[in-house]
Order: sequence, then C-alpha cells, then structure tokens
Amino acid sequence: MKNNKKTVAMCTSRIFDIQNHAFIKKLNESLQENGIRLLVYALNTDLYWEEDADMTEAYIFDIIPMWKIDLLLFMDEKVKSHKVARHIIEKAKSYNVPVLITDGSYEGCASVCFDFEKGFEALVRHIIEDHHSRKPHFMAGIRNNPFSDQRIEVFKKVIAENGMEFNDDMLSYGEFWAIPARKAMNEVLDKGIVPDAVICANDYMAINVCSVLKERGYRVPEDVIVSGFDGTDEAKICDPDVTTGDCNTVALADETARIIKRMLVTDIHDSGYKVLPKLITGRSCGCGSAGSENIMILDMVNDKSYRYQDDIFQFYEMTTRMQMSQTPEEMAAGIYGSKLSEMFCMVNPLCFKREIDYFKAELNGSTSFGTKLIYETGGEGGIRDIEGEQMAHLIEKKLESGYPLIFNLLHYMKKPLGYVVFTFANYDISEYAKTSSVSNYLSLGIGGFITMRYQQYLFEKLENMYKYDHLTGLYNRQGFTNELAKLKEEFGDDPRPVKVIMADLDGLKYINDTFGHAAGDNAISVTASALRSACPDDALCLRFGGDEMIAFVLGECNSEQILEKIKKRLDEYNASANLEYEIHASCGVYETMLDKNSDMEEMVKRADKAMYDNKAASKRLR
Repeated sequence: MKNNKKTVAMCTSRIFDIQNHAFIKKLNESLQENGIRLLVYALNTDLYWEEDADMTEAYIFDIIPMWKIDLLLFMDEKVKSHKVARHIIEKAKSYNVPVLITDGSYEGCASVCFDFEKGFEALVRHIIEDHHSRKPHFMAGIRNNPFSDQRIEVFKKVIAENGMEFNDDMLSYGEFWAIPARKAMNEVLDKGIVPDAVICANDYMAINVCSVLKERGYRVPEDVIVSGFDGTDEAKICDPDVTTGDCNTVALADETARIIKRMLVTDIHDSGYKVLPKLITGRSCGCGSAGSENIMILDMVNDKSYRYQDDIFQFYEMTTRMQMSQTPEEMAAGIYGSKLSEMFCMVNPLCFKREIDYFKAELNGSTSFGTKLIYETGGEGGIRDIEGEQMAHLIEKKLESGYPLIFNLLHYMKKPLGYVVFTFANYDISEYAKTSSVSNYLSLGIGGFITMRYQQYLFEKLENMYKYDHLTGLYNRQGFTNELAKLKEEFGDDPRPVKVIMADLDGLKYINDTFGHAAGDNAISVTASALRSACPDDALCLRFGGDEMIAFVLGECNSEQILEKIKKRLDEYNASANLEYEIHASCGVYETMLDKNSDMEEMVKRADKAMYDNKAASKRLR
C-alpha cells in the first residue's frame, strides 16, 4: 500500500483479445473509483492446460512484487495451468497476500466464476426444447477436461429429460479448436450420421462445424442447426452468426471489482461467487440476424489487420538493428520507432556479458528478470541500473496516469531475458494488440544480439588459438605473417622505418636438463614478457622458434633503450623470483625500411645474425 492506495496484481493472458481487453478496462475503471491500482502480468499465449509443456512465459508472474501488492487476482481459465497457478498462489500466501481466482477454484482462495453449468444448460434446452431437436450431436472439447466433461453431463441430462437415450454416436471431441473440430465433424458425416443439431462446447468449434457442413452440402440452419458457447466476437461476425452463451466479461469484471473492494476494505474472503452467462441467439439455430454491431466488429478487426502489416515492417527493421549491434549501448539505441507503444524495457545484466553463454548460464533470483533499464519512451536514453526502491518509484510514477500497467516477459530460446512494461494512457485496443508483437520482436532483437555477440567472442577465441602462441601470448608464425601482410599492404609503395629485434634465451638446454621442462617453459615465458613490455604497444612480437622471440617495431625508436629495458626486466625478475637459475637473453637489432616488397625471412635472418654477433661478443667478454 502506497499513499493510502492499494494495488492489485492480475495474472492473465492474451490482453489483445477483445473480451480480455474489455475485462481489464472495466475492472480498472471500477477499481480506480476506490483508489485501487491495477498491475497486469500477461502471457501472450495461454498454456493450454499442458502441465509438461514449455512454460518460459510464466516467468512473468515471478516478477510480481508480493511485498508491495495488496491482492493477487489470478485468471485461471485464461492462464490455463494448474501448475503455474499453485506456484504463484503459494508464493502469494507466503507474503500473506489474499488471492482471488476467476473461473477456477483453489483451496484457501476466494473465487468468482461464470456459472458455466447453468449457462450451458440454458443453451442446450434452447436447442432441444425450443427447436425440438431429436437427433442432436455433441461436439465436446478435450478428453478429461473439466469444462468439457461438465458440458457433456449437461447435454446428457437435458436429452434424458426430453425422452432421448444417449449413445456414443452422439458424442465427438473437437478439442476446443478448429482443425480437430473439422476432422471430428467430417468423421461423423462419413459414418452416414446426419444430426439435426450440433451442440458445440465452444464457439471456435461451432464456427468450423458450420463451415464443414456447408462444404458437405448441408444448409445451416435449414438442415442442421449449430450452437457454440463462450460468446466470442468471432461468433458474431461469421456466416451465419453462431448461437452462443455469452460469458459477459463486463459483468464478470463488475463482480470481480466488487469482490476485490469487499476483500480489501472489509477483509471478508467468501469462498465463491458466480455470474450467469446470457443466451445469445444467432442465425446458426434459425434465430436472430446480423446487425450493425457485427459490422462494427468486422470493421475494427479489418482495421487492426491493416495496421498490423505496417507495424510488422517497422518491428522487423528494429530487430535487425538490434541483432547487428556491436555493443549493448548500440543495441539499446536500436529500439525506436513510431510504432512502439508507451513502455520501458528491463533486461538481465548477464545479457551484456559477451563471454557468457547466456542460454546455458544459471540465472539467479530477481536479477534473472532484469535490473538494467535499456529503453524508456521519452526517457533520457542509455543503459542504467534500476533496482529496489528505484523500480518501485518508477512504477508509482507510471501508475499516476490511472491506467493499468501491462507486464510482458522477454524471452528467447526458453530463457527469460527481462520484461517490458507498457504504460498506456488510454484503453485503445490497437495498442493492446501490439503488446505481443512488441515483446516478441524485442525478445528476438535482444536474443539475437546475445547470440551473435557470443558467437563473435567464440570466433575470436578460436582465431586467437591459431594466432597466438599459447605459452608466451606472442603471435605465432602464422598469426604474425598475417598481421605483417596487412601492414605491408597498408604501406604499399610508401616505405616506413622498422627495427627488427631478435631475443634469444640463453642456456635453455641447461635449464631444461637441470631443472625440468616446466622451468624451461617459465624461462621462455618470462623472456617473452620482458620483450613485449619493453617494446611500444604497436610493436608486432612473435615467438619465432623454441627460445627465439622477435619484435618488429614500426617507426622511429631507440632500440638501445628497448634492449636495456629487456635486460632490466630480466634482472628484476631474477632478483625477486629467488629461483635456482637465472634467466638471460641475447639480443640483436636490424634496422631497415618496410614496404610491400619487404622479405620477412631476410629481415629475420639479418636480426638473427646481429643477435649471434652480440652473443659471441658476450661469450668472449665472459
């Protein structure tokens, strides 16, 4: 509770569906009258009651700040996963947050539901008793689904009361969806069974049953009458419009708001409330006719489709920019466009660590869902950390508009990346309709950016394996040859001064034979380090042979100073390392001009001769 205002967190899906949108609009308007704010945590697809299916999207519910909210509203029939419901309910209870369930029932939770049983019974009685169907067929949903099974029992009850005996030929399963429903209807007709009525457990199956019947030469409703249930908008705009049971979302929202106020104000948590669906007759049963409302809905759907095509192009361009970015800042700057809704976008900081395989990394706690703000409509730009009270302040600021905030998960390859919060200052359904596309394209952009950066990192590591000597970190011959070729090409016919410095480790065989090869490797590594640190940063240093190192120093330089630095670094190491052996190196310098015609082997040969001359002179001196 903040500033004497209370907050409800709502778990739902598909906010762009007309019914879900109408529910959110009405609920928020009712709650606002009592100073109650609404946060909407939404899936873009429901989970279809498949408890073993991928549930990555459900991570969005884990970012609900239970310590900040006053009530959790879980829309069971929209989310469609008992597993997810139980998880989030248990979490809410651990924070002593009361829970209200719509279209479902869980122990210890208040609930508000449509009275599907009574509503469906009224519809079945309309078909059987008002239209006098004597050869009815029931198109059920999914086998062993509670909603489907309940409607089967209602069908059996009504036909029995009207003197008909149920048999298996009266029942088929359309799985609540188009393709299975079409298949089931065709199988019924193929058996030579032509019912006088097909009562479907939902509208989507009824629409497709009508289509199959017409394709097979039967008239609807003259030969076969058809009905659905749930009151979807699609049922109103198809031909013929479908008789259905209207599960009025506005009525459910009103009742839900009333219960929320009762729970928050009076602390009374009654177990269950019910809203009765309303019978809506259409031409599919011979009643009703298409009206202006149908035409308005169709116009709205068409308008949304036209806009969608334009949106997709801009979202694609945005995603491409993001994926091709080289840095997190460039990727974040790629998020822009006139088609973007009012929103801000949070991501997991691990998304920016190019050396981590994000999609195999272990994610930890709330940081899995984002503490880096990478985009805010009208914001300052750039990437910044937002945690704890800062996030709470940002949410409070956005809620001042009086409209609900919509939370969508960002995810890629079954891994949460963060989330996006839509901050609409209206109830425009075309904006709600874009939330799915925006979050999906942002997910593709961020996920592609992570993948390409990690692949580039692996490529660089692989390239370095073939480019550098693993013991010394200097170029190997192949790596050096490639780099020198680039310089020669760059210089062309414009020669540049270069000093070739050869450093040869003294007494490597003695060190290996006396102290072991590990000591020999250490001596080689120390000598290479002394050479590298003594030379300018742009020098090309390589391990030429077992104990021979070469540096190509471009431009004017004092080679004597470099040789002195090499000797000084080796002396300092010998003084501090306290080893049983000392490390010394003989060096030689060859000065020449480098151009595209320079012969590397000849330059090395000359530097090698200078080194051996120095080594011989040192031996004579000793």
